[in-house]
Amino acid sequence: MDRRYSARRPIKLDVLFYRNGLPVVCSTSCNISAGGALTETKSKTFHLGETVDVDLRFRNFNRARTFRLTARVVRISSSTLALAFEKYDGEFVRNLAHYHHPAQWESLQGKALYLSKLPSPYRPHDETVSVPASVGTI
Repeated sequence: MDRRYSARRPIKLDVLFYRNGLPVVCSTSCNISAGGALTETKSKTFHLGETVDVDLRFRNFNRARTFRLTARVVRISSSTLALAFEKYDGEFVRNLAHYHHPAQWESLQGKALYLSKLPSPYRPHDETVSVPASVGTI
C-alpha cells in the first residue's frame, strides 16, 4: 500500500547527498513529492533506515534555488534510492508545485506567443497574455 500524502511529480532535480556534513554522492531525482523523492543512483554507500541530508536544486531560467532537507532512506534498488523527508517544508512544497523544468520553458513561451496572436474573441478573458509567472519565479 502506498502511504504517500501528496502526489509524485516526474521532476528532475539535481540532488546532492551529505553524510556527517560532507557531500558524498551526486544524483538526479526521478520523481518527487512533498513527502519524499526517488533518486537515480548506483551508489552502494547507503543503508535502509539511514538518515541523510540532501540538497535539492531547482533550476529556473538563470536562477537556482537549493533546499537542504533531512531524509530517511526507505527503499534501495540497483539503480534507485527512495527517500522520505523527515519534516514538511512549506516553502519547498510551494516551489515544487510551481516548478517548470527548463525543457518546458520553450513550450510555455510558445503557448503564450500563440495565444497572443489569436483574434480577441478567441483569447482568454484576460487581454494580457504572458508566460505564467511561476516559470520565472523560484
